[in-house]
Amino acid sequence: MSIFNHFKHLNLSTGQETALTKLEAFLDSPVQVFMLKGYAGSGKTTILKGFVEYLKSNKREFKIMAPTGRAAKVLRDKTGQGVTIHKGIYNFAKLESVNQNAEDDADHSFHYYFPINESGTSEKIIIVDESSMISSVESKNELFTFGTNILLNDLLTYARLQTSK
Repeated sequence: MSIFNHFKHLNLSTGQETALTKLEAFLDSPVQVFMLKGYAGSGKTTILKGFVEYLKSNKREFKIMAPTGRAAKVLRDKTGQGVTIHKGIYNFAKLESVNQNAEDDADHSFHYYFPINESGTSEKIIIVDESSMISSVESKNELFTFGTNILLNDLLTYARLQTSK
């Protein structure tokens, strides 16, 4: 089924049609990253809503994330799905306190570590909105550590994308 079947009710612009053609080709290619860029009001979220419907109808595994709670709420309101990147990629159920097994009580700490989740299948489609807001700078906190403390690197690790240093 063509991705365009999920947009029949809309009058798509030429730019939106081009984006959908490229998006559909991307899904059948070995390429690992697709970036959809456009100005505010250009129809990116409209495309995302139809794309989510397309993925559901094709029983494709996907996750939609955003860097902030507000952006994730906007995604949920418009597509029915969306979580923060932190909620999407870190394992909060596997909370580990630092030095919890140390013999000396003075070495015990309440610094918590949230490891990166295993993303499961490499066939999962990961959609990230507002990606320009994802930090590539280390962010340390006295009480907790999220993965490597570099959100962009952790997202790429979760997505199983290879990076070069």
